[in-house]
Amino acid sequence: MLFLAALVVWGFLAKFVYAPAGAITPEAHAHDGYVTVPGWLHVFYAALASWIIARAFLPGMMEPALTASELVVFLGGLSIWAVLGVVKFNPYWTCGYIVTLQVAGEVFAFVTATFWRVYRLTQN
Repeated sequence: MLFLAALVVWGFLAKFVYAPAGAITPEAHAHDGYVTVPGWLHVFYAALASWIIARAFLPGMMEPALTASELVVFLGGLSIWAVLGVVKFNPYWTCGYIVTLQVAGEVFAFVTATFWRVYRLTQN
């Protein structure tokens, strides 16, 4: 159920955010106002990644639960992914204000979720 919810959210983002943005700045996932085949594959990957992240951080979703040290290692991978997830390997791409804000927001969310989860693990 959680995976289907993530798939719906990412599908909505692809159709109503990425496709219009691709009409302004074409890229591999969206251009000319449409989501491309790689874009829809990315939606599936993003939903799968979201499902894994949710299972790692939400209590009771993964048995056995990740340990505190495993969560910290997971955080390191997510932090790298936050940057790579927005970089466009294209000479016209620039790291502007919105991109910087998005990366900072993602890393802040990952760190907050990790510390909250580690705190909860150490209280039990």
